[in-house]
Amino acid sequence: MPVSVEHPFAPVMKPGTNDYCLAQDLRVINEAIVTLHSALPNPYTLLVLIPFEAGWFTSSNSQPLFAFEWENPITGTKEQFTWTIFPQGFKNSPILFSGALAPDLARFLEWDLECVLLQYVDDLLLASST
Repeated sequence: MPVSVEHPFAPVMKPGTNDYCLAQDLRVINEAIVTLHSALPNPYTLLVLIPFEAGWFTSSNSQPLFAFEWENPITGTKEQFTWTIFPQGFKNSPILFSGALAPDLARFLEWDLECVLLQYVDDLLLASST
């Protein structure tokens, strides 16, 4: 049975451009759905899992490393994408994303690379002694 759900869209200007994207106003939907709760680690105590000897650095140019390929099921054409934003507005997005990412990260930990991998929703921190 087809269901028609209507909720408002609003044009939002993309930063630094004259382009717009449509943003969904999900407030009514957020009021109607059950809030999911996750056992997220406490961000204030999460970092104690990293050995003190581990150094700190960041890589702000890592976006291309997480590119992925998508094949259009109708045309068969393949395109490469990178994430630029995380869908905002839906109250369960962080928990659903974290839950979808966790199984992939668990496989990474099976490699026993002598490092610590911390996940907090969509933020990852990889620490090792070298």
